[in-house]
Amino acid sequence: MRLRPTHVHPGRQGAALLMAVMILIVLAAIVFQLHVATLTEARVGRNDVAISTQELAIESALLEMNDKLKTDGESADSAGSGGAGGAGAAPGGAAPAAGGAPGAGGADQSSACDSHRDEWSQPARTEINDIRMRIFAQDEDSKVNVLTLLVRDEKAAKEAFERVVRVLDRCREGTTADIDSRTAEEMTKAMLEYMTKGKQSELPRAVQISDDPGQQDLRLPRSLREFQVLKPFEPNMFRDFRDERGVMVHSIESYVTTWSALETAGDKPPSASGASAAPASASSNGGAGTGGASDSKGSGTPGGSSTSPSGSGSSGAGTQPSAGGAGGAAGGGSGAGGGSTPSGGSGSGSATDTGGWQVNLNTATPAVLKSLFDDREVNPRFWDKVIEYRNLEEEKDPNAAPADDQSQAEPVYDEYGREVVQRRIFENLQELDEVDGFKDLSSEVQTRIKSMLTVQSRVFSVIVVARRATAADDQASMGGDPQAMRLAEERGDSLVRVVRSVVWRHKVDDEMQITPLVRWETLDSVPFEVLDYPEDTH
Repeated sequence: MRLRPTHVHPGRQGAALLMAVMILIVLAAIVFQLHVATLTEARVGRNDVAISTQELAIESALLEMNDKLKTDGESADSAGSGGAGGAGAAPGGAAPAAGGAPGAGGADQSSACDSHRDEWSQPARTEINDIRMRIFAQDEDSKVNVLTLLVRDEKAAKEAFERVVRVLDRCREGTTADIDSRTAEEMTKAMLEYMTKGKQSELPRAVQISDDPGQQDLRLPRSLREFQVLKPFEPNMFRDFRDERGVMVHSIESYVTTWSALETAGDKPPSASGASAAPASASSNGGAGTGGASDSKGSGTPGGSSTSPSGSGSSGAGTQPSAGGAGGAAGGGSGAGGGSTPSGGSGSGSATDTGGWQVNLNTATPAVLKSLFDDREVNPRFWDKVIEYRNLEEEKDPNAAPADDQSQAEPVYDEYGREVVQRRIFENLQELDEVDGFKDLSSEVQTRIKSMLTVQSRVFSVIVVARRATAADDQASMGGDPQAMRLAEERGDSLVRVVRSVVWRHKVDDEMQITPLVRWETLDSVPFEVLDYPEDTH
C-alpha cells in the first residue's frame, strides 16, 4: 500500500518545537526552585549549627568566669577576711562581717580586696571551634547606684540626686556626645519619677515580687536599660562607640547601675555588733534579695517577708527580690551613725547613709570618684592623686627574703601576650592616709569619704564578645600590635555577638555561691573598659 505524503499547514509549522521549549522552561524553573529551596535549607541549617556552637562557646566562657569569681571569693574567705569580696550576710539576718568594727582595718584585708589585679578583672581571649572570644568582667560596685535616690533621709536623698547628676554630667566629657548638666538633671528627675510614681505611669509592667500592694507607686527598675523609654534618654546613651573625632564614648551603664548590693536597714539603728542588721540584698534585679518591702519613702522592715539568701528565684533574668532595691535604698537614713559597718565596708570608719551602697576604691572610674562629693567639698585634684596612686608600680619589699628560682612567681601576661606590670592597690581604706592631701581634709570629710568607699565587690557583669570571621584576611586574629587588633575588630569584618551576664557573689551556709541576676542578655554594642589613662587609639 502506498502512503500519501502529508502536507503540514503553513500556519502550524514550529508548534511542536515551541511546546517543547515551553515545557523545558517550566522544568528548568521547577528544578531551579528546588535548588534554591535546598540551598536555603542547607544555609539555615548551617546557621543554626553556627549559632548553637557560638552559644555553647559563650556558655562555656561564662561558666569559666563564674568559677574564677567563686575561686577568688573562696581564697579571700579562707584568708580569714570574714567575707570574700564583700560577700552577703549569712542566713538568719546576721550582718556581714567583711568590715569588722567601725574604723578598724579588719583582719588581713590585703587578701580580701577586689582590684584590677585579680584574675577575674583581667580580660582574656580564647578560641573555640573557630569562634574567637574576648571575656572580661566589670564589678557593679564600681558604679553609682541610682536606687540611692530612694533613701528616706531628705538630706541624703538630695545628696544622692546631686551625685547621680554629677556622674552623668562627667561620664562623657571630652567627646561630642557629652551630656550637659541640664540634661543630666532631667535624666535623674525622670528616673526618680519613674521609680516613685509607678501607679501614675502609662508604661505597662508585669507584677514583680518586690511590689508592695500597699505602696503601688514604688516601681523598682530591673536594669538601667528600663529607663530607655523615658525622655530625655536616647538609645546611644546605652552604647559604646567612637564619635566623629574617633574618641571612645562609653555607655552610661559603665558609670551608673541598679545592680550593686544594698543593705536593708529598719527604723531602729542596728546595734554595735551589727546583729540586728538585715541581710544584704543583691540588687533590685535578681531574686536573691532579703529583707522587707518598703514604700516610696523608704520605710524598710528588716527581716519581713524575706526570700532565702540562696536566691531560689534568681535563676531567671530580671526577677526582683522581695526588697532588693526598695528596702536596701530605703534603709539608708536609719542606719547612718548606728555603729555598724555597711556591707562590704572594709573598715570604713562609719556607717554610710546610702543604704549600704559603697564604691570600690580600686575599680571605680575617675568620673565616679570625682562625682561622690561636690567639688567645693572635696577638690577633684585629690581624686586625681588617688588615681595616680593606684597606677604606680608596686614596690618590692626590700626586707623580704630573696626568692629562689622555684618559688619565684611566674610573670602575668595580658590578653595580647604582654607582661602585666603589677600596680598598687588599696588593700584597705587605711591606705588613703598615704595619698597626698588626704590628711589635709577635715576629720569629718575623711570619715564621710571612707563611709562611701570599700575595697570589695559583690556584683559582677560578665561580658563575652564572640566573633566569627567572614573576611579572607582576618587581621583581628593576628598577634602583634594590640592597637592594630582592636582597630581590625572595630572594622566589622566578623559576625559579632555580645552577651552579658550579671552575677552576685555571696555566702550561703559558709559556702561561696554565684547567683545569676541576669542570666543571659544580648547587647547591641561591644562594651569597652573605662581606663584611668586611655590610650590614643584613633
